[in-house]
Amino acid sequence: MVLFHEEAVAEILSKDIKSASLLKDTRFLQKITSILNDDEIRTALDVIYGSKPALGKQRILTPNFAFESKAVTLMRNKDWSTTSLGHPDTWSNDLKMLVWTTLASHFPEHILLGSDYKFIYNDAYMPILGDRVDTSFAAPLSQVWGEIFEEIKAILDPVYFNGEKKFIDNGQFILTRNGYKEETYFTFSETPCYGSDGSIIGVRAILMETTGAVLHTRRMQSLRNLDLASISATTMADACTASLKSLETNNIDIPFGMLYLQDKGHHLVCRSTCGIEIGHDAVPDMIELPVPHPPSRSPRIMSTSSSTNNIPPFNLGSTPNSSRSSSPSPYPGVYEWPILAALSSGESMVVNQIDEKFSGLPGGSWNEAPSTAVVIPISLTESIQVVLILGVNKRRIYDHDFQQS
Repeated sequence: MVLFHEEAVAEILSKDIKSASLLKDTRFLQKITSILNDDEIRTALDVIYGSKPALGKQRILTPNFAFESKAVTLMRNKDWSTTSLGHPDTWSNDLKMLVWTTLASHFPEHILLGSDYKFIYNDAYMPILGDRVDTSFAAPLSQVWGEIFEEIKAILDPVYFNGEKKFIDNGQFILTRNGYKEETYFTFSETPCYGSDGSIIGVRAILMETTGAVLHTRRMQSLRNLDLASISATTMADACTASLKSLETNNIDIPFGMLYLQDKGHHLVCRSTCGIEIGHDAVPDMIELPVPHPPSRSPRIMSTSSSTNNIPPFNLGSTPNSSRSSSPSPYPGVYEWPILAALSSGESMVVNQIDEKFSGLPGGSWNEAPSTAVVIPISLTESIQVVLILGVNKRRIYDHDFQQS
């Protein structure tokens, strides 16, 4: 016979847990479950809802839940006849309790049920799913995360079949959840869930997406490396070479780069590259400027946010200038990249479709040509201009966070 803690008994007896108002009091139910262990919870449920069910046929884990959420709505509207789990009315108390505690949690969680890992998640997990949130509830894991199914299955199988526990810290996964292959990171634990008979009835995952933190740490390290490289340089040529060399340590975010320095005339000369060589179609060795250009407004790298500079992204594959670069030009290199627009505005230019314009672009760690680059004007003095052209991580959108890091 399972003995209740005195505090738990007092809590239960002091409240009319069978009343409709209290069944909707999620905080009270969570307090009770925090006091009792798993065996005591099951016994309490049997006593309260077993021989004398409250509110007629209502039980705590039928489609009529004691609280409301988006996940509860998905569960209530689910056609359970299409799943191997059957209708929730037929579930064991063990399974009902497991589902309830998952849906009631404010931390991102999901549970995986059956050998095909039926996927049930709570509201806090929904942002992780992206555009597949409405089609994933109670679906097999292979349907929910098909692109990483084999990776996840290798982690889950020892948990579900052997009762092992798994903890992954900042694990990398390439997800297609927002229309493109995205570099993401998660810290999570996978633990087996046991029924009253001692058998494993599912796997519970508690997780946190750490993508932002991982990317920020990596990019801050790149900036530190860049600062150290520039400090040790004694000449302008050394500074250019050392700066680009330092960026090679992060070929995930920067698969290639080239730095152009203005000479005494109206020419930008490529002084250094990383990940790509001078002579590549995308790397003219010299860019001749047609007319003197106004200097950048400030001696720093300018913002790349199109919302603040009103300059639209530059598409190499669809602009008139791109066709001009295939014929002889009095200003070599100008039409390969939006150099003039960047220099005249003093603002960085996001360049799209570069993989359509140039063949054989290096992809860095992804081994796949990037589709976006950024042209960054840097004003050293009123008469000395620098242009930095960097390829952008294929697995991340060049959004505000990327631009600021």
